Amino acid sequence: MKIKLKVKDSICTFYNDDFQNVLPKLEKVDLVVSDPPYAIGYSNKHVSSKDKWDDFSSSEFTSFMGNWLTSMYDILKPNGTCWFFYGFTRIREILDAIDSTKFINKLENHFVYARGKGRGAKNKLKSLREECAHLVKSEDYTWNPQEYYRKVVVPYREKDGAPRGWANDPISGDPTRWTSLGNVIPIFTSFEEVIAEERRGVVLDIGSGSRLPLSGDIYNLQFPPTPSVMSNIEKQIHSAQKSILILCMLILLSSKEGDTVLDCFGGSFSTAAACAITGRNFIGIERDKEAFEKGIDFVKNVPYDRWEKYVKSHISTGEKGGKFNFGVRSTMVKEIK
Repeated sequence: MKIKLKVKDSICTFYNDDFQNVLPKLEKVDLVVSDPPYAIGYSNKHVSSKDKWDDFSSSEFTSFMGNWLTSMYDILKPNGTCWFFYGFTRIREILDAIDSTKFINKLENHFVYARGKGRGAKNKLKSLREECAHLVKSEDYTWNPQEYYRKVVVPYREKDGAPRGWANDPISGDPTRWTSLGNVIPIFTSFEEVIAEERRGVVLDIGSGSRLPLSGDIYNLQFPPTPSVMSNIEKQIHSAQKSILILCMLILLSSKEGDTVLDCFGGSFSTAAACAITGRNFIGIERDKEAFEKGIDFVKNVPYDRWEKYVKSHISTGEKGGKFNFGVRSTMVKEIK
């Protein structure tokens, strides 16, 4: 099954099939952002299917990932980029799979995605992290410098008492600044109404280590709130669903408006939503029919105008002419030189 939708200014094409059947039909793309299996025996609790898509032995997983990454190398344009998530417990197999391809392994751009809700086990530490690897075909790849808006933990001052590198946020009054994106990717508190209604309790601020109340202050740098089943903003419809905001960050870093982004393991199709928000075209593949249909419905019902405003309040990029370029820094009281 193939469905094509226009979502805002983006053309989004969805395939209900296995990626191996679809890739030969596609033209080359600019960017891959995908969340392949982790080989940890995980399952999607939001569908009735009993498909064991995440069950692999070590050798099977290395072979699977090597074949998939080789396919991604072939489908990407010469200056294309591949971002993909994986679990740390399979890092040996992942590195072996990467080594079997022609990709340049840009480990300096590898990052840790810190989740607010971990996966627990009786005899293991609770997992609060997922990895994301950055692979390119050449040194001539797209990279838009990016900054995010964060609360300043130690608001330094000049000798005359003037703020050094920060300004007071015009809404909260907190000391804030735009700062370069690091290799521990921060996600911020969700929309104020979502927090007020659904996200009770406290979260950990990874900038300061402080436990903070979920007060609705959208400028705190925090462990990410995962997509919520009850949320009208980012409803969770897949157990492995990634935050739209982190997907927007990756797309803005490694592509330009009008580029085409591919996701071979569509799941909730959150990547499609992120593409529509950031002005990229999208190709998504999901083999589970029920997940595919739920993902299409999810994409149709995202509140895009609110998301665009929200992303713009947190992210600025060096993309020339893009709607999230460094001009969004005007949200601060004054421009920091």
